[in-house]
Amino acid sequence: MKLIAKTVLLAACLLLVNCGDAPAEQMLQLSGNTMGTTYTLSVVSESTVSADAISSLLESIENSMSTYRDDSELMQLNRAELNTWLEVSPALFEVISLSQEISQLSDGAFDISVGPLVNLWGFGPPIPANDLLPEAAEIDTLLPNIGYQHIRLDPQQQAVMKTRDVALDLSAVAKGYAVDRIADLLETAGIDNYLVEIGGELRTGGLNLEGNPWRIAIENPESELSARQVQRIIAVGDAAIASSGDYRNFFTLNGERYSHTIDPRTGWPVSHDLVSVTVITENAARADALATAFSVMGENAAMLLAEENMIAAYFLRDSGGQLLESYSPAFSEFLVAEDNPSQ
Repeated sequence: MKLIAKTVLLAACLLLVNCGDAPAEQMLQLSGNTMGTTYTLSVVSESTVSADAISSLLESIENSMSTYRDDSELMQLNRAELNTWLEVSPALFEVISLSQEISQLSDGAFDISVGPLVNLWGFGPPIPANDLLPEAAEIDTLLPNIGYQHIRLDPQQQAVMKTRDVALDLSAVAKGYAVDRIADLLETAGIDNYLVEIGGELRTGGLNLEGNPWRIAIENPESELSARQVQRIIAVGDAAIASSGDYRNFFTLNGERYSHTIDPRTGWPVSHDLVSVTVITENAARADALATAFSVMGENAAMLLAEENMIAAYFLRDSGGQLLESYSPAFSEFLVAEDNPSQ
């Protein structure tokens, strides 16, 4: 499965900064490839984790939600007739339901039907390179079939109906959902202390190898890939963390910068100065979707929504070449004291 990956802002090389020199045999680590990116599991337990079980779980999610597998359940839904109910798997229904919830909460800033616009701007599957921007008429042609309002759900039948010819893409939520399912698998096996990461989306449980909260590094978006620098350190126990940003996924044409973050409501790349967002919630799918929504909304609107709903959110914006940070009240409890200038 290849998903349109959001820019990863959580520095994977620093996920285990609290591990110290404790015996390696107490920490089980697994890694592999999935969804066009990589996954990593770090488990503090005497119990074993089945790599085959993890692979099987991830494969089932790809078979359900991939837009790169023509026979996936999602692609069958995309080809389904309009105004016709189609029963789907519990997993797919859960992800679409959550997506609809975040779409309503963000007034359409998050929208799983935005894929055709992303592709039009050249940020989706590879397309022939050119030096031309999409015509406004091309965008206007797509907009009538963009919108979460064109998707209806029947919870009793676990069925989905499209009222317009929408093309659903779960790239901005599926990795988070997969993280949650792996975490659930670990907890069912009696493993309470773990860190699960897929493409930068994280979920942690319990404590790290030293018996302390997990410490996660938020990357400085101005640092080079070869020498990533830390902007902030956060400490979490049972939590999910997701980041979104456009500082490495954009193009410049005629002196204008065009972000890969497309506003589904207008069809155009966002033009605000927000460069990265990090969200902490109870599950990774929700954090994944909210981070995308906040990236579209911009700092002011996103901060207001975060405060109204007690969402832990951290923002970095570029003000004339200077990075400025802000965060919601709910985020402050996760900042490591020695890393927080205000403490």
